[in-house]
Amino acid sequence: MEHNAAVHIVQVVGYKNSGKTTLSEILIKELTLLGFKVGTIKHHGHGGKPNQVRNTDSYIHKEAGAVISAVQGENDWLISYTAGDDFTLETMIMFYEQAGMDIILIEGFKQADYRKIALVKDETELGIVDQLTNVQAVGGFTKPKIETNHLTFSIPSFQEAKHDIIKLIISGE
Repeated sequence: MEHNAAVHIVQVVGYKNSGKTTLSEILIKELTLLGFKVGTIKHHGHGGKPNQVRNTDSYIHKEAGAVISAVQGENDWLISYTAGDDFTLETMIMFYEQAGMDIILIEGFKQADYRKIALVKDETELGIVDQLTNVQAVGGFTKPKIETNHLTFSIPSFQEAKHDIIKLIISGE
């Protein structure tokens, strides 16, 4: 599917507790400070429906059968959409593009074919680099010991690799 060339899409992937949310939080803060509008999409890999605040009006609307329900307060919108099988990651990306995002960080969705930053807890998880497409960088809470042409980094030492990681995101290199 064709996307707006001005929107930069990068996935942060890895197994459970590999640092995906930690790195995503750092990237969101850094990119926002640089003036980018960042949107995130998170795969709920734990099974079942994502948690919603129960007994609120918007929850009651959803339970009554509304396909989409939104609640607005001050400058925030919370949107809940019960999608059919035809609603895909691609569809959500188009929504984010329409909302004017400069960068879309996707946490998870390992099998999608966007540029990826792969995170590992230890050397036993390095196989993920060969199992996935489009891996551009490999990191973890400790810098992975791997012979690769990919950028490697440790999350705690993000500042050392910050320039290269941000360049990877905004230039596609």
